[in-house]
Amino acid sequence: MIILNSHNEQINKLYFDDETGFCPEKSHPNFINHFVDDFYYNNEDEESPFGSDTAFDAFSILVERIKEEESFDFSDFPRRLIENIWHMKYILINSLHEKDVKILLELDGTNVIQSDIVTCAVAFGQIKITGKLDKKLKENALSSLKRRNLTAKILDWGSESEILAKMIADISSFNEVI
Repeated sequence: MIILNSHNEQINKLYFDDETGFCPEKSHPNFINHFVDDFYYNNEDEESPFGSDTAFDAFSILVERIKEEESFDFSDFPRRLIENIWHMKYILINSLHEKDVKILLELDGTNVIQSDIVTCAVAFGQIKITGKLDKKLKENALSSLKRRNLTAKILDWGSESEILAKMIADISSFNEVI
């Protein structure tokens, strides 16, 4: 959890995009230096962290809430966003076994996919804005990215995604963890 003691002072140390859209100039140096591929700034590629409508909306609400709240728990925000703001169901990752994910997708595929997209958007968003990543959110984002890969395989969405593989590698090696 980040406590914004002097809210205005802390907000001034964060990196927020403006009307120019996603760009390195409005991203934390830790994000710029570690996440070097262009797709990290693409808000139109469905696989990129902020590219789908769901991911873009999650990121936008994340920014809004950071600016409004005195303390902010990034690790719980994906669940809070989906359940308390969107009034939908957040699906935790209990297993990455293909048969378990397949059953879960059959039972509640829309919420599974949404939960994974939002978790990733919030994780990459935290790094983009603060330059750090909550340890629990990092674990959840890695699991979400892996479940997204399994989902694509199970639903026969094509070959394994290079973008998802790169995001897994990049977030795995990101060491600014709190």
